[in-house]
Amino acid sequence: MVPTLPSFGESLLSPMNMDMQELIKAEPKQLLNNIAASKCPKGKLEHLSPGGESEELKSQNTELASSRSLLPKQVAQLKQKVLSHVNSSCQLLPQY
Repeated sequence: MVPTLPSFGESLLSPMNMDMQELIKAEPKQLLNNIAASKCPKGKLEHLSPGGESEELKSQNTELASSRSLLPKQVAQLKQKVLSHVNSSCQLLPQY
């Protein structure tokens, strides 16, 4: 028996083969999706963990903000000390 070629418009692959090919093609995509899905909750937990980096950064931010608010007061006090020394004819810094 001589195999015949399909006429124009007919597929070389049977419907069963097409279904198999789709399954084979979809499998690697599904594996990659499963890997990505397994990593996603880990990332969320890192961002939401109560003892995580975000809590540490918030604490550090609070400390820095309180230090920042004290700096203008300290500058004013130092200026006042310098002025009082200058007014009393005290030379604080050597002449360069």
